Amino acid sequence: MNTLNAADWSTGSCACAVMPVTLSDCSLLVVPTVGALGERRGFCPSCGARRMADSAALLVDEVLPQQPMRQWVLSAPFQLRFLLASQPAIMGKVLGIVYRAIATHISKKAGHTKTTAHTGAVTLIQRFGGAINLNVHFHMLFLDGVYIEDKYGSAVRFQWIKSPTSDELARLTHTIAKRIGLR
Repeated sequence: MNTLNAADWSTGSCACAVMPVTLSDCSLLVVPTVGALGERRGFCPSCGARRMADSAALLVDEVLPQQPMRQWVLSAPFQLRFLLASQPAIMGKVLGIVYRAIATHISKKAGHTKTTAHTGAVTLIQRFGGAINLNVHFHMLFLDGVYIEDKYGSAVRFQWIKSPTSDELARLTHTIAKRIGLR
């Protein structure tokens, strides 16, 4: 990729400028922005779409079990978005809190505890909204039920649960907000 110098491209009246660049691995012409300090930004939509499709195929073919799944989406409140985006360790702790709260909810709804029932999830962290605004949120694919062992530990079966009710979602949202420290 070409080396860009902000002094060569900036007119002085704006903080950034653009320069067309051809990516070597996909031969697509893109227009990354160049910030006032010379940092390169931008992405290739074709490569991004290919990566997304490859990731989805891997999850479906090799990772996720053939069981019902439910997508849970948690969007961070405005006051936390910059903190989560700039501090990955804190984002990881918040994700752990959210995972434990939902997993506990699923286990209890199935009539078990976290020690007797096991669920699972895959989380994709999205950092931006549709308008390229900072909007850290988690897309979590959870099993829509739990795996439980028989009393002898020789067989495992999947126990499906019903969809969450509005009241359950409200209680779960309140629990997550309280554990994160928002209430």
